[in-house]
Amino acid sequence: MRSLPLRYKPAFKARVALEAIKGEQTVSELASRYGVHPTQIHQWKKALLDGAPEVFTRGKASIPSVDPNKIRDLHAKIGELTVERDFLSKKLAPWDNHVWCADITYIPMHKGFLYLVVIMGWATRKVLSWRLSNTMDAEFCVDALNEAIARFGPPKIFNTDQGSQFTSWQ
Repeated sequence: MRSLPLRYKPAFKARVALEAIKGEQTVSELASRYGVHPTQIHQWKKALLDGAPEVFTRGKASIPSVDPNKIRDLHAKIGELTVERDFLSKKLAPWDNHVWCADITYIPMHKGFLYLVVIMGWATRKVLSWRLSNTMDAEFCVDALNEAIARFGPPKIFNTDQGSQFTSWQ
């Protein structure tokens, strides 16, 4: 199993990089002392040296200029998208429960897999029902579908792929 990369705090990185710049110990010795790879110390040292001039800049850090016309255009686009979304949500409201979809995915476990079936409404993108199983049979799919129908009534359209669980006679 792959381990996650270590995250070091900025103060730690600065301390190690400063010691590398001092040169009182070799990078290999610092790496051994702090338990860090030598390449990492070289990268921190380079970052510290590259960023050092910014410490001595006068005044506030420069803020990138923003074009007011660009901001106005972006605000207008946000307004357009909001109106379109509201219009579509009103138009799709009568279709909230008419079109459903279902699919199965597998979840890797230590030994084998778990299978997850999900029934979703297309208009709302909400999960209507779901089931987990340790076997790839049709029964848990049928159970999820029956639950969704019991809770929301039958859909007009039910879309799935052509997997054996969805095309079985069960």
